[in-house]
Amino acid sequence: MDDQLIDAILELNEDLVIELVNEKLSQGEDPISIIKLIQEGVNRVGINYDQGKYFIADLIMSGLIFKEVMKLINFPSAETSLIYPIKSIFATVESDIHDIGKNIAVTYFNSKGVNPIDLGVNVPANVILDHIVENETVVLFLSGLITSSYYSMKKTIALLKEKAIKDRVFVIICGLVDESVRTYVGADYYAKDVVDSFEIYTQITKSIVQREDRVNA
Repeated sequence: MDDQLIDAILELNEDLVIELVNEKLSQGEDPISIIKLIQEGVNRVGINYDQGKYFIADLIMSGLIFKEVMKLINFPSAETSLIYPIKSIFATVESDIHDIGKNIAVTYFNSKGVNPIDLGVNVPANVILDHIVENETVVLFLSGLITSSYYSMKKTIALLKEKAIKDRVFVIICGLVDESVRTYVGADYYAKDVVDSFEIYTQITKSIVQREDRVNA
């Protein structure tokens, strides 16, 4: 059924996607595992778009299907919130209008007691910069689902370095990315999925808190 769900997304068959998701939920399947399948299907739509097989309307349609799926899924809430949350910002970078992965992550973070700033889609580097205050530590999530977004990620990180604030901004790229993309754009990390994003954020938070505790000891 997993492959069937991925294929249904790839075929942009909303009715079948909803049917399969409801079936999985009724069987008690973990919502995160369902989300991962949705992400895989959406990633394949993005690949087809890059290869010229799909059009921008198909990207938009996959996003609409995702939003319908999210109405059916409730993430399990954390028993306790993070004690020392560090500011987090999410943005789909300039030239990319896809918000699927970003929206999943924001919803998941909310369920864990973290309330990130969501800047939306097609966000220019200077707008992201406007939300980073002097002497403030930030975990910045840059999302992109099409290859043209890589240049925008690189441009954003270059601007952080130009303004001499990169040393306190931890950049995590998300979406259709891997280690080679991380190296190209100059990010600190890349996240494979929403759970990975949260785990990286948690690790960064703990590291910063431990460092501050040593300084203040």
